[in-house]
Amino acid sequence: MAATDTASTPTSSAALDSSRLALSITEAAQAVGLSKSSVYELIADRKIVARKAGRRSLVDAASLRAWLSSLPQLPERRAAA
Repeated sequence: MAATDTASTPTSSAALDSSRLALSITEAAQAVGLSKSSVYELIADRKIVARKAGRRSLVDAASLRAWLSSLPQLPERRAAA
């Protein structure tokens, strides 16, 4: 029995919900605003962890959060005087 739920696709804000253990490649891309190709590059470069469940690739949500947290923050803009 396949564990596929096509009735509801999570939005990008729900995709990185802390209760989720893994995301599809598409969900991971949507969650961080990247293309699927960029997610595959992050996996190939071992910057995020992915696992195989049959034919499906699952991105480890914790590694995606850690990668995102490791990116530099933009400096704060000063308000115009």
